[in-house]
Amino acid sequence: MEVETYTRYRIANPLRFYQALRTEDQARLQLTQLVSTSLRRELGKVPLKALLSGERTRIVQQIQQETATRAGTLGIEVTEVRLHRADLPLETSQAIYDRMKSARQQEAKELRAQGAQWAQEIQAKAEGERTVILSEAQRQSAIIHGEGDAQANRILAAAFSKDPKFYKFYRSLQTYRQALSDSAPTLLLTPDSALLHDFRNGPASSKP
Repeated sequence: MEVETYTRYRIANPLRFYQALRTEDQARLQLTQLVSTSLRRELGKVPLKALLSGERTRIVQQIQQETATRAGTLGIEVTEVRLHRADLPLETSQAIYDRMKSARQQEAKELRAQGAQWAQEIQAKAEGERTVILSEAQRQSAIIHGEGDAQANRILAAAFSKDPKFYKFYRSLQTYRQALSDSAPTLLLTPDSALLHDFRNGPASSKP
């Protein structure tokens, strides 16, 4: 982690200051080392996200307190320590980005696999329901068709019982319609063809 700090101080004991450091340049160098040591110790205890939360204030106060205690023996009073900037090095940021990208790609791969599995399960369920629906529809169709045939047979039987001769004539007309509609434009028949019987003789009289 790359951290920039600034420190505000004043010379509280000139004699001790002169005996320990002599110059302000030496004082700045010593303070830099003290802050750096305390900073490394405290930041080594917490994750990076702690610096982006309310815990940052406590961390900075702890660094300032440790620095002030050590600097006091040098005749210096530390009044303030601040974190100006805290960033990850470029190579570290890239490594974190690569790990995050890899994790997201793995997560996407797992989600796609799970989605494909769900799609197969839904499709299988739909196919099963389709088979059941078609089977039931075919069963109902067969029942209705059978009932329709039975009803048609009852109607035909009733019609036949009322006037068998007319019924026979009507059925002959249906036969003609079917035969003539399925034949070529020209239909060749012998004069004694049974198909021409009703054309020659007409319907049989129902009277005795």
